Amino acid sequence: PVLADGEVEFYGQPIFCVIAETREQARRATRLARVEYEQLPFVTDIGALDPRKDKLVTPPLTLRRGDAAAA
Repeated sequence: PVLADGEVEFYGQPIFCVIAETREQARRATRLARVEYEQLPFVTDIGALDPRKDKLVTPPLTLRRGDAAAA
């Protein structure tokens, strides 16, 4: 999803959007937003993770294009 849905997964993730006819209307609308954050446990050392019990926030993404072996 483009916007956070119930839980923010990373710093800078969009949490809502505003549609307005003018910049001033948009700024006023953003001032009406009320967001509460609860700090959750986090990992700073990926080597400390236990792959059997620690799950990734999102599944890994692998992109492939072309034939790497032939390159």
